[in-house]
Amino acid sequence: MKRPSPKTNEEQLKRALEHLDLRAAGMAGMQEELARMRALPSFSSSDRVNREAHAKAYLSLSRAQYYAGLLTEARCIHLITNFLDSAVLDGRLMDGDYDDDVGPISEKTKAIEREHGLSDDECWLASEGPPEWQEENRRFDEILDKKFAEILREFGDNGLADFWETDREEFDALVERGAHEREEGEDSTQALSDLADGYEREARICATNEAYYAACALVGACMEARLLLRCLADREGIREVVSRLPARHRPRSGNPTEWDLTTLLRVCGNAGWLPELTGRIATHQPEGWGYRVRDLRNLLHPGRYIRQGPRVSVGQQQFDDAWAAYTLVICSLQNKGEDNPQKSSEDSRI
Repeated sequence: MKRPSPKTNEEQLKRALEHLDLRAAGMAGMQEELARMRALPSFSSSDRVNREAHAKAYLSLSRAQYYAGLLTEARCIHLITNFLDSAVLDGRLMDGDYDDDVGPISEKTKAIEREHGLSDDECWLASEGPPEWQEENRRFDEILDKKFAEILREFGDNGLADFWETDREEFDALVERGAHEREEGEDSTQALSDLADGYEREARICATNEAYYAACALVGACMEARLLLRCLADREGIREVVSRLPARHRPRSGNPTEWDLTTLLRVCGNAGWLPELTGRIATHQPEGWGYRVRDLRNLLHPGRYIRQGPRVSVGQQQFDDAWAAYTLVICSLQNKGEDNPQKSSEDSRI
């Protein structure tokens, strides 16, 4: 019997178009802001007009990148606050704009430091000074926090200023998360490890909610990330392994980040990083079980599913296969002295 095609109501379509319009506008805006930034004179920290013109352009570019879907909210807020803090707030502080507000406080903290024998180029850490010194520092920070909210509004971000003033704890948490994302971008190993952790966490969530197709796909992605981490930790070793593989199994690229899951399993197996493990009844080859995870993951491809017929389904039993096989693989990697120990081997059950 022919089944009716799924219907999308007009409201859903409207929301979808609005979202994609926002992305398109962000991409167009990003190109405009890039052109505007290129037209500016080179950045000069000693020139206030130049400094703040760059800040305004940088903020507009960051917002456009966010609306284009190229920056997360955390990364966008991190970029905006860091640039405004260094280029505008610190610049105005150094220019003397806030002397009437913070000058008396600075004089008082310096007097307290001299009373305790500190020289002009010495100071305490924030948590080490005497109570009266810490109180003056708290007042100083409080004034600058208010000035920063004013700067956010001046540069056209009332929403961010409200967020800064009403929920500082969450604001600071987002800024910290954005900084972490930047560090991940500079450290591919850490980024890959965090990605694997995220895959594993979401696989557990999917399985708990009986979304087994998604859970198996995520287990496969997580296993691929863990194997890739192992290969990246020993590039010299894998070059030798690859050179010994039969020509038909040798990857075309020498870059492990371009290998598929089959190649990663094959290389790690031939490197001796996936030794067999013995249970109470049988001895198991982690590489072979890894292919089982690959096959379950690939059922997300509709064409493959149809080719394998309606007898194929993915449920709790198949997820248990995938999770057990994944655990077998990463435990084998750990036992061979993997540089990036995997947390998930502690418990093979959801």
